[in-house]
Amino acid sequence: MTNPQLSRRTLLGLAGGMAATLLSGCGSGDSDGATGVINFWSYYEAAERGATFGDLAKRYEAANAGVTINLNLAPQNFNTVLRTAMMSDDRPEFLGITQYNMRDFAAAGLLADVGTVLDDAGIRDDIFPAAIEAGTVDGTLYGISDALRFGMWFYNPKGFDDLGIEPPKTYDDLAEAAGRIRAKKRYPILFGLKEVNTAANSFQAFVPTFIGLTEMIKASAARDYTGQPFVDALTMYRTMVEDGILDPADTGMAAADTQAMLATGEAVMLPSASYQIGSLIKLDPEISAFDEPVKLIDDPVATYWGGAGQMYCLTADSAVEEAARKLLTWWVSPEQLTVQVEKSGLVSSLRSANEKIPAGGLAEFAAARLDQVDPEGLFYNNYIPPGEAEAWGRAIQEVVSGAKTPEQAIETTVQAGFKG
Repeated sequence: MTNPQLSRRTLLGLAGGMAATLLSGCGSGDSDGATGVINFWSYYEAAERGATFGDLAKRYEAANAGVTINLNLAPQNFNTVLRTAMMSDDRPEFLGITQYNMRDFAAAGLLADVGTVLDDAGIRDDIFPAAIEAGTVDGTLYGISDALRFGMWFYNPKGFDDLGIEPPKTYDDLAEAAGRIRAKKRYPILFGLKEVNTAANSFQAFVPTFIGLTEMIKASAARDYTGQPFVDALTMYRTMVEDGILDPADTGMAAADTQAMLATGEAVMLPSASYQIGSLIKLDPEISAFDEPVKLIDDPVATYWGGAGQMYCLTADSAVEEAARKLLTWWVSPEQLTVQVEKSGLVSSLRSANEKIPAGGLAEFAAARLDQVDPEGLFYNNYIPPGEAEAWGRAIQEVVSGAKTPEQAIETTVQAGFKG
């Protein structure tokens, strides 16, 4: 695995390289030219971040005779099914995938160079440098990011209104607030740790504080996560349980349920990122975010976290590559990404699309702060194998539930993955 050379530049200013039943229907295009059947797989859910995809696909088909788009949005076990498909001769032609998968597929020669799309779509001068860097491997652009993410500490004002307390700034503030919140029979923080993926995503807010992306990548390459910073990061989960900030019951709650509880005020806070804006404000338009994340320790490696969103990629040498490239050019144009931003609450990778973000909302809040994200705060799970991120999710579940100590969870859950 190649380690990106990280500097102290901010997310928007990055200029150096960072560098199977569902298989039926793939690779079915047998037409030449810009027509045929394009199989479009994305990890976005149809009811959430992919909510606009169906309508956009129909619009494109109506305007482009001879093109059919088969959407496959967030199938069960998406990562496993996708990787199985990509290693076969029956690959989807148009992909919406993570950075890690993009880099892996590019290294295997499975992706096409999409650099010309920037000019064809008229976005070369519009797209943020960070989005270009996120999609570049060894000088070649293999993916175009739809969005940039900013770490946010969400809260429900209803949960604070009758407590008479200010938003916490330090860990001591957080622990004091948690006591008062619990006295009102509310949960201070709920992540929804029942799902491994949600548990792994929660770690995005802890890795920048205790570890930093550089050390995370080094440990992954060395297959050794036993160092003290990793223990400290997991220990913070347990400390938060002992101080009444987290609850062991969180490990039995689904993310959708805890988001609903945040909307009602039954739960009060959620450290996460801007990719959840759309789903949260749909539940409660009054959901807000602290101006600054709570500082869990005095000297964090990085204060802010974030990263690039879904990467749009094309499979190399497909029978409908020309048609897929034409679709990609249309799909990432300002007009179409603006539609996605307006409907999803995401912060676009295009400056012009972000001009359509409603004033005063959470998306505007995130867009204005993207330049605060240091490379050490980039999402760790975009840079390590998915299996390792999932192992961290399971370890977090074990520590929060009290089933294992942080050291035991690292040794028997995270490190165990290297022995299989």
